[in-house]
Parts: sequence; C-alpha cells; structure tokens
Amino acid sequence: MNGLCEEFQKLSAKGWDMLAKGHHILSEPTITELLLLDLLELEDKYSIHTRKFNSYEEGTITGADWELWLIHDKGGICIRFQAKKLDSITLRYEELDYSNIKSKFQVDRLIEDAKRKNAIPLYLFYNYWSGKIHIPWKCRSFSEDKKLLGYAIADAHKIKKFIESKIKNLSNILTVSYPWHCLVCCEGYVDSTSIDKLILPKKSLHFIVKALMRRDIKSSNQEFYQKIPDYVQMMLHHDINDKNAEIYKEKVNARYVTVVEDKKK
Repeated sequence: MNGLCEEFQKLSAKGWDMLAKGHHILSEPTITELLLLDLLELEDKYSIHTRKFNSYEEGTITGADWELWLIHDKGGICIRFQAKKLDSITLRYEELDYSNIKSKFQVDRLIEDAKRKNAIPLYLFYNYWSGKIHIPWKCRSFSEDKKLLGYAIADAHKIKKFIESKIKNLSNILTVSYPWHCLVCCEGYVDSTSIDKLILPKKSLHFIVKALMRRDIKSSNQEFYQKIPDYVQMMLHHDINDKNAEIYKEKVNARYVTVVEDKKK
C-alpha cells in the first residue's frame, strides 16, 4: 500500500470517529474544512496544496463544495465534489435533494458546471452510523471496514437518479458508493501491463470511469485528462495569495481547490 493511500484511509477513519462524537453538531461545511485542514498537514510529505477561492454562498451557485486536482507532470484530472452528511439517526442524507429558489437541484448544477470544465462530478458522503447494517462492499483492494466509508464517493449521475426518485436513504446510496481512498489506491481497473498504473491521475481515472461511471476508458481519457490550468500551476509554486485568488474566483467556481501532485518527495 502506497503512503498516500494509507493517509486517505486514516482520514476516512478519523472522519468516522469524529462524526461518532459530534454528528449532532458538525455541519457539512465544517467537516469539509476539517478534512482540508488534515490534507494541509500532509502538504510537505505528499505535495498537497489547498486554497480557498470562494465563500460558502458563492460556492452554492455551481453545486460544488470542493475541487480536487490529481496531476502528473503537466496533465491531470479535475474532480468536483458536492458533500453530503448522513443523518445518523434517520440513516438518510436529508439535504441530498437540495434545490435553490429557482427549483433547480444542486446535483444538476454540479453536473452542468463540471461538464463546462471537463471535470468529473462526484458526491462525497460524510458517514457514521451505529449498529450493524448490510454493506455492499465494493473495494477490490481492501477488506470490508465500515470506517473506510467515513468518507465515501459516488458518481453524481447515479445520485441524480436517486434524487429524481425521491430516494436518499443510506442503504440505497451505499449500492453506488465506494470508499474515497479508491481515488488514490485502486489499481484493479488498470491493465496489468499498462504504465497508467504508475501515474496517479490516470490510475484514478480508470477507477472513476470503470467503477463509478461504468464507461469506456478510451473516450473518457480524451474527455477528462487535460492540461492543468494556470491557477493550479500557481498553487504548485505557492504563487497564489489573497489578491490574485480574487482574480480566479469566477474561473474556479468552487469554495476550495486542492491539488495533489504525483511525484516523489
């Protein structure tokens, strides 16, 4: 297991334990900020960079709480996350079908905005529940452990179908959810002879497309793998400050941006 994979697993378990103690007081924005703070602590070890670009209110316009870039050399993939917290009492994601005053679902804004940026729209679920429930475990690399679903991910298009059917209970959402560590761990969807196994964003794209989206990798590789934009380049070189971050607000259209650079440190 690579080091970044192990760190993502630790963060998921930490999130689970945090919600076990504070599920009744922790909000989605707070959990997201605590997760980003944990990632900041890994900056020197794994070349992870995080920056705030927009306010909470501005971030709701696009449906994206957080933008994550996984990059290698001059290319990479962009993932747009919408975060939702599980109500550990009702075992439902009560805000899953959130819509604005124009009655447009948040999920539609997430998908539409991601398409404009050639980004991948995913849901990031913050989970904790007590007792035993059936878990349709999907991870190919690690044994079942509910704490590894403390942070779980799912394709926004699949979540959209649940929302349209007025379904937001945990048991259904788990059928399309994977542990979030799969983004940086999973090699099971890459051909054993492919060099893509050694390149983080390409390895991750194989997992996202084949497991989460169940699409063809060739067309998706052309669609999603892209040259990294200038604001990401600036983050890598620590050239983003409060003044020039303001310039990129509209271009970013997310509250936070995190960049994970695939390189040895």
